[in-house]
Amino acid sequence: MSDLIQFRLSLDSLAKQHIIRQIMSTNAVSGQFGLALNEADAEQILAARHIILKNLGRVEVESGVISQLIIVFCRSPFINQENYTSVIIDLIEAFYYFKNETRDEISDMELIELMKERFDNYCAGSTELLVSRELEDVLQAVRQEKYYSTLCCDQNEVSE
Repeated sequence: MSDLIQFRLSLDSLAKQHIIRQIMSTNAVSGQFGLALNEADAEQILAARHIILKNLGRVEVESGVISQLIIVFCRSPFINQENYTSVIIDLIEAFYYFKNETRDEISDMELIELMKERFDNYCAGSTELLVSRELEDVLQAVRQEKYYSTLCCDQNEVSE
């Protein structure tokens, strides 16, 4: 194997280890809510993210969205240890889908907070309802330039 290929594989491995450590570090917060990810869970989340990004044609260098989603959603009363990993993967998929569909017009944190508010208050923890009903409404509003830039009832309409 050439030195260049071996170097590339080493870089990929280091990046993967870094992201897994980053995901695992969220246990400090999620543990307060009775949730924890082990290394296998973190690897599963990372592998799913890779597939999701590939399927959506997205290139993301940073992996901070995973940690942000975990930190925000671990407080949800609808997430428990049994569904934790699968819900996080579903949320990652929903997040990147809507980032694509809105052409990144909504900031990462704004979308995450919007997803959390809708997930808890309107969807009773259903990622299917979140995607099919709640976020589709947001998508329509963004496309029609009627999106409210503040979350949860401040109602400051953004215009062109």
